[in-house]
Amino acid sequence: MALLEAQKENAKNGDENTEGILANLMLGITTSQEKSLKQIAMQEAIPIVSKLTSKQINMLTVNYLLREKLSYAGTEGGLKHMFSYWLKPFIFEKEEWKSPNLPHLISTGCLRASHEYEYDKFSGVEYELPRAFPSLFASGFSLNEFQEKFGTDERLLTMLIPFKHDETKFQFDAHNEYDLRTKYLNELALDPTEARQIVGFLNSHTIPAHEVIRHVKSIDEESAFIFESWTSQLFKYRLTPIGVAIAITNMLNKLGFHFMWPSEMERE
Repeated sequence: MALLEAQKENAKNGDENTEGILANLMLGITTSQEKSLKQIAMQEAIPIVSKLTSKQINMLTVNYLLREKLSYAGTEGGLKHMFSYWLKPFIFEKEEWKSPNLPHLISTGCLRASHEYEYDKFSGVEYELPRAFPSLFASGFSLNEFQEKFGTDERLLTMLIPFKHDETKFQFDAHNEYDLRTKYLNELALDPTEARQIVGFLNSHTIPAHEVIRHVKSIDEESAFIFESWTSQLFKYRLTPIGVAIAITNMLNKLGFHFMWPSEMERE
């Protein structure tokens, strides 16, 4: 019944993208084997989709990609692919990001203020990128600096490679914390305290935010929009399960790519 009403409402506007999203939501519901937050979110999203404009749906999608999927990029090439292939289909003129879009997305239950989430630490894309890719945005360090902190254990030196921008410095041979742990720390069986200190050293030796912005712009000039003040307002909010359902089905409809749902939404 909800789908029928939503389709009737959408028929008045003739929006093919919304029709595709509704179809994907219904397909996801009918193929779910067990009741889960994912299934409930898709059911609740059906009557909401027809109340949103295409640009508002795209806002949800950009929020999801940049808040939840930054770690998918992995390398500089992957980051460029993310901006050029994943984001560009959802970019639109900055005037469309302003009020009343955000209040409407909140009132329809798609967004919540990030401070309402106890563990939300997202502070802006320019700060999140170095956290996701400390190697890609590394600032480098001297061998003396490393050895003053961790000593001269030869095993630890195997983790280091020459810094890509200055041959007198070094950086870690790992993209991020997970990569460092799986490639080296677990194998070396270090004391947990020392392992945490090494991870902290990795994450603390990154370039400042203004240099992150400059570097990303050099990778893809059109990506500059994610650092503008009018865009940053969007990232003060997190998607609700309904917002996630709409964002993911929008990506499926436009890109034909099945993004993984958050693990907490897959469980019963």
